[in-house]
Amino acid sequence: MKARIFLFFIMITSSLCSTAQLLDATTLSHQTLFLSFEQADTVDNTQVYRLKFKRKLPVNFEEKILSYPNLQELTLQSMRLKEFPKAIFLLTKITYLDLSNNKLYKIPPQIANLTNIEKLILNRNYIIELPKEMKYLTALTYLDLWSNLIVEFPDEMKALEETLKVVDLRVINMNDERKIMLQGLLPKTKFLFSPSCNCKN
Repeated sequence: MKARIFLFFIMITSSLCSTAQLLDATTLSHQTLFLSFEQADTVDNTQVYRLKFKRKLPVNFEEKILSYPNLQELTLQSMRLKEFPKAIFLLTKITYLDLSNNKLYKIPPQIANLTNIEKLILNRNYIIELPKEMKYLTALTYLDLWSNLIVEFPDEMKALEETLKVVDLRVINMNDERKIMLQGLLPKTKFLFSPSCNCKN
């Protein structure tokens, strides 16, 4: 147990001590996309910027993911996840996070740690509300929530008025009143809605 804690501490320290600058979106898109830890371990760990897993989360995910200090893009699709893996909130260089098509019901307040995140993809989950800590994601430009259960945002989201460009809320039953309220909260943001319903939401 002590050995695991020590390893965990070393990984965190390594991540925090890394001085590499963040890659811009274009440069990042040209980096190798690794589809497993085995693939990623064929190069120096500082050269791993993009990781994508699908269907099954590696059993050693929580510890292993922290060994890539420059990781900026992480995709965990279709894994039936009911909560965010805790290690994600230590990946402070993340700029792109995709947890689409899972079984997530909420976004933990620890999301506030991901202050460099630009794109957050959470479509096809069961999220009913956003935490007020979303206000700290001041680099966020794109928020994908289509096919969730959310119909309103916390007032604190107003802090993202100048930076949040697009919010996808399609495939969510929502009446015109709710849409107007959301647009009023973030008037400079482009919202993508499905046709209005005659519901009370």
